[in-house]
Amino acid sequence: ETAASLTDLGELYRLQGLFTQAEALHQRAREIREKVFGADSSKVAESLNNIAVVYQEQRRYADAEPILQRALNILEKRLGPEHSLSAITRDNLAKMYQAQGQHPRAMPLYQRSLAIHEKAYGPNHPIVARNLVKLADTYKAQNQYQQAEVLYQRAISIFRKSIGSDHVDTADAMSRLGQLYDAQGL
Repeated sequence: ETAASLTDLGELYRLQGLFTQAEALHQRAREIREKVFGADSSKVAESLNNIAVVYQEQRRYADAEPILQRALNILEKRLGPEHSLSAITRDNLAKMYQAQGQHPRAMPLYQRSLAIHEKAYGPNHPIVARNLVKLADTYKAQNQYQQAEVLYQRAISIFRKSIGSDHVDTADAMSRLGQLYDAQGL
């Protein structure tokens, strides 16, 4: 459980913006997990994913991409392409492409994550709604406003029913829909 504690502390540092410390802890957790579970274990993939997220938050995309690819390959091999950890890693890869303006590369990854989460949680779960918002953002970034609008509206509906109208995720989705309308001059 040393690796798990290092991971938790690494996440705390990441959230505080202490990226050097976060990276060091996640790297140490990865090393421990490689020794205990083997280089191609799902636990190592989780550590790789954490390291890549630290890199993404620093805009070190060239460092993050091969690590995310390796993590996704491990997870798909060990747990299957439909597993939620595979979907999360795929989502992180899409987020990285989105941040770089590579929307066509992000789109199919977000679509796949959405399909997996709909299958796992049902069509009206907040996780599904969060995926819808990310996918809508991708459509919006490509000026595909009609597709984005439909997804934002569906996400808002899911959020209202599942977590309430006053929740921050509901407000965020509504704000994004408003920004979409503003971008169209509506």
